[in-house]
Amino acid sequence: MPSALLIPLTMSILAGSMIVLQAPINARLGEHMGGPLVAAFFSFFTGTILLGCVLLALRKPVLLDNIGQTSPWMWLGGTLGAMFVFTTIFVVPKLGAAGMIALIICGQILFSLVVDHYGFLLPDATPLSPIRIAGAVLLVISVAMIMAPKF
Repeated sequence: MPSALLIPLTMSILAGSMIVLQAPINARLGEHMGGPLVAAFFSFFTGTILLGCVLLALRKPVLLDNIGQTSPWMWLGGTLGAMFVFTTIFVVPKLGAAGMIALIICGQILFSLVVDHYGFLLPDATPLSPIRIAGAVLLVISVAMIMAPKF
């Protein structure tokens, strides 16, 4: 494995484990504060404050002059993130952490295969291949096995 990949690989694994913790933490917050929508709001509110403090601490310039060069679709990331966080808060008490994460990963991988195949928002397309399709089938089987206790 190239050493240049060690940091991104480690960060990805840590981010995945944080999602597992984030959902039940936010679900408990929602129980006390008024439900999943309220918990999602406060999750993003505290995250926004943290990111603002980091920007200030690092003295990172914000290029507001470039705002005119953006397209409306570029601003959907926060909306998609908010929908994701709300969904995890709503779902984790019903499916458990493992079920929720298994289904999220399944959705991510299946949709990423489509994105890669058509090159949507990417510089190059990576066509579907028999090995990638086999991996997707095994993934769906794995998710079904993880979800089996719930049915």
